[in-house]
Amino acid sequence: MSDRTSARLRILVITNLYPSAAHPAFGTFVGGRVEALRRAGTRVSVAAITDDRAHHGIGRKYLRLASRALADAVIARLRGRPYDIVEAHIAFPTGLVAWPAARLGGSKLVLFCHGSDVTRLPWLSPRRAAAARWLFARADLVIANSAYIADIVARRLGPLRASVEVVSPGIDSNATQTVAQDVEREADQVLFVGRLAAGKGVEMLIEAVERLAARSFPVRLTIVGDGECRDRLEAKSHASGTPVTFVGPLAPVAVRQLMATSAVVAVPSTMPEGLGLVAIEAMASGALVVATRMGGLAETMRDGENGFVVPPGDVAALTNALERALVSARSADGERIRADGARTAGGHDRERAVRLSLAHYTRMLAFDG
Repeated sequence: MSDRTSARLRILVITNLYPSAAHPAFGTFVGGRVEALRRAGTRVSVAAITDDRAHHGIGRKYLRLASRALADAVIARLRGRPYDIVEAHIAFPTGLVAWPAARLGGSKLVLFCHGSDVTRLPWLSPRRAAAARWLFARADLVIANSAYIADIVARRLGPLRASVEVVSPGIDSNATQTVAQDVEREADQVLFVGRLAAGKGVEMLIEAVERLAARSFPVRLTIVGDGECRDRLEAKSHASGTPVTFVGPLAPVAVRQLMATSAVVAVPSTMPEGLGLVAIEAMASGALVVATRMGGLAETMRDGENGFVVPPGDVAALTNALERALVSARSADGERIRADGARTAGGHDRERAVRLSLAHYTRMLAFDG
């Protein structure tokens, strides 16, 4: 395999979340990575769950995913064009579908870890933990989206026979920066983008905005996303009269436009984020970021340098940080923070992330050959 280059690689991406016309915000980071892999010249096929309601009928959906993945892998091998790499997102449990596809297809198994697939899902029961350790022991390569996630893999899911490499899923920094050049930023707008679920800190964000509004501080909050907490959050904001607009899930281009027009993007998670791509995308857009010091965000964020950092669960600190950020957004200090944020975001460019991934793949295949 030593003569293979990244442009000749054949990759089967198996993922439990992937965007579609009906659900454009579902797994956009995986969709963007696939597009970048194809631009790099690799031949990529995708077996995916594309409906964000799929996880309500999880058994049947995963059986369908397994059938599709196994068929793709085996047919490719029988035709004499086997996949070199089977890449699984999210590592657990999707890797349990990807492992037989890789084994029967004669491919290397790569587990791509994003967050809850190693921080939460394996530890819901002893059986899940055993299954996750069994799976990770059989991977040929493990990719983590941050050093925080890589450390959890090494400490809790070992012993491994594979190396663990840190590679960002990446953002389309050029597209984000281009959109930001063509719009006017709204000085009082705070934006949240993400799933409306427990652990995302949205309720505290609404309370922080309510406190600022009560001081007659100019602020508006726009919330992009959907989830099980949406109805309750909408009712809470309506009852309090907090200036909040819920717009539901949006396609990536619309999210970029909102980031470009927002003064501040808030990432107030109370549970650790694997990386915190929203914060990085916001930096690329030129918005100032307020985020909690947890998980991968603690690696990315530097208070007063490329954003504003608060302890998780502290509404008073979040309120003060939002005020600092909104004031800074109108000043030369904000320009300094934006410039540092742009440099941070540049390190997570999607094309760069794909080149790094493919370098790991070609080395692995050459070593095996």
